[in-house]
Amino acid sequence: MVVITRNNHNQRQAISGEQEARGAQDFLANVAQVAREEAVRHVEDTRHCQAPRTDQEDPRNSFLEKQQRVWENYQQNLPPPRP
Repeated sequence: MVVITRNNHNQRQAISGEQEARGAQDFLANVAQVAREEAVRHVEDTRHCQAPRTDQEDPRNSFLEKQQRVWENYQQNLPPPRP
């Protein structure tokens, strides 16, 4: 089977079915490689984002943790009773 296509210079070119299949396989291999690289990059970015970089991003500084510490502090240092 011979397929006739036009290239950028409007010249006719004959491409055999075997060459066309090989080109398609190369294209799919390139697509798969790019997908793998993007997946690896995504995993690395996700790992980087999950690691706390500063004290503010430390999970112990969540709202509930802070409230728990405030409550414990309050219970330990109760104000004097009112007269």
